[in-house]
Amino acid sequence: MLDVLAEAATESAIAVDELKRMDEIKTSKRFDEKIVYAAKLMPPNLRPGGQNPIDRLHELASEGLHSKSEEECLQIFDRCRLVFEYVFSELRVGLEEAKRFLESLKRLSSP
Repeated sequence: MLDVLAEAATESAIAVDELKRMDEIKTSKRFDEKIVYAAKLMPPNLRPGGQNPIDRLHELASEGLHSKSEEECLQIFDRCRLVFEYVFSELRVGLEEAKRFLESLKRLSSP
């Protein structure tokens, strides 16, 4: 997910120091640090009502890993699946649309 979010952030021209921080986070061994950063990079259009899906997905996954049975984890996954798939799908579609838009804009600018 960090790779997709990083690409989206790069397309939206984030600051150079943020790009450096992104590389550091991606190579980090600390999962919680990656989740916090992924939540920070989540585009506003994927935060309906101000809710960040990364935060909630992480809470549920952590709860499952640390205190639930395998059957309960499967139920948690079933509840999370639509949100997880939607976020990835929208990020990828948004990136593809932005690339197509940029290509069209470049074609308009050329003689």
